[in-house]
Amino acid sequence: MVFIFNGYNPELREQLAQEMGLTEERAISCPEEYELAIDSWCSVLQDMEDGTGKLRFTGPSNCPKYPIIRQEIESFNIIFGFPCDVGVTIEKCVEANAYYDPSEASITICTEFDAHLRQQFDNL
Repeated sequence: MVFIFNGYNPELREQLAQEMGLTEERAISCPEEYELAIDSWCSVLQDMEDGTGKLRFTGPSNCPKYPIIRQEIESFNIIFGFPCDVGVTIEKCVEANAYYDPSEASITICTEFDAHLRQQFDNL
């Protein structure tokens, strides 16, 4: 995720990527990986451009990842219009996960997911 996050705008996100452990060597191919992800998902996400719904961060704002998630939510809201508003929250789940609940129109990002992603990155 850091790889793709950095690939969107390496100049702006370089410091954060370094803080999250992305090496200069690995960062070189981030823009290409980002473009690959965009090419893969654009056809799926194009249908979401016309809705009026927005992603809404519902908390908690004291989470250390809040500024990153808020920035990404703002970027998504510029690009996409969802069929309805979708709440985004960060909470302890007892598992490394992030998921969408269609009955609640909500995205939950588990606090445990961060450590899981860091471990996967370290194992590369």
